[in-house]
Amino acid sequence: MTSHHLLDIWRERNPCLKYFTWSSNITPGIHCRLDFFLVAKHLCHAINNVSFSPGIQSDHSFVQLTISHQSFRRGPGLWKLNNSLLNDPDFIVLIIDLIENELSHTNAVFFDPCIRWDFIKFKIRQACIKFSKQKARERTRKEETILNRVASLEQSLYVCETAETRAQLREAQSELLLYYNYKLQGTIIRSRARWVEEGEKNSKYFLNLEKINRTSNAIFKIRNAVGELLIENKLILNEIKEFYKSLYASSDCDPQIFFQYLPNRKT
Repeated sequence: MTSHHLLDIWRERNPCLKYFTWSSNITPGIHCRLDFFLVAKHLCHAINNVSFSPGIQSDHSFVQLTISHQSFRRGPGLWKLNNSLLNDPDFIVLIIDLIENELSHTNAVFFDPCIRWDFIKFKIRQACIKFSKQKARERTRKEETILNRVASLEQSLYVCETAETRAQLREAQSELLLYYNYKLQGTIIRSRARWVEEGEKNSKYFLNLEKINRTSNAIFKIRNAVGELLIENKLILNEIKEFYKSLYASSDCDPQIFFQYLPNRKT
């Protein structure tokens, strides 16, 4: 650490706070802080946050490190229906009521059935997105509640170890494990792996595969018309906008010329 100018960033930020990342299962327990990040001194200013999170199926806690980097503003992307919503009774009732309500309207604008059908699909899409965001917020609050409970019980165990506290801790960890298994199933689906074996739990593989898929869908740099390399998010978006604006605004294309060069095919 001295020769490479490294710091224990958590201890640097918390010089007087006592916290442990590992504890033994024997009584009386042994508690140690064995897990930590070493960060170069010149990068300490880039660390936004370092914290601990209770471990699952392990006697070690997670150490989480947040590093500041250039922010890339993502667009809305392509929306896809989460099929698991079809198993939610509240969602089913919501969509049925929405369709019945829209069909009961006699607005003259929607006299054309094709227009009405497209409008109903638009309303369903809005309802699905809103419902999904609400469920996501509820799951996030539930995860935070369980994590806080596990962390509180671990701290209580360090202060005064009792059989009741250890039993409550195991119960909270089991509840957290069930929640993470649910999140893992979503990760497997998003990774688009079609050859998942029954009971597969290789979360590291699927998390890496999802990360690759997500990264491949983003543009982090682009060259403009004069060959300059653009890396700032705002400049990238503007360059793409101007390119397609110029492409679709072209008035020099004659459709007749295009069809003249098409090969004649006999049907």
